[in-house]
Amino acid sequence: MIINACTEEAAKLMILEIYAAYQKRINNGESERQAKDFANPSKWAGSSWCTADGEKILAELGRMGFIKKYIRNSFQLTDEGITYAENC
Repeated sequence: MIINACTEEAAKLMILEIYAAYQKRINNGESERQAKDFANPSKWAGSSWCTADGEKILAELGRMGFIKKYIRNSFQLTDEGITYAENC
């Protein structure tokens, strides 16, 4: 799959933002399973993935296998997404 460099950089920044939120949740005592779950978009108001452009990048992250995308902007961080973020 070919994506342009701008989209690729935006996807990288977003997966790092999602990973930071995941890490914060782990550090606050949530289980790994809970920390991976971003099912409540209203809980993340102000995050880059809650914008119109963010929705497009989330779709790209889904195609890349870094998140599992659900309806209404909810998603789950995958092990592949965690591995990618840890190696950036």
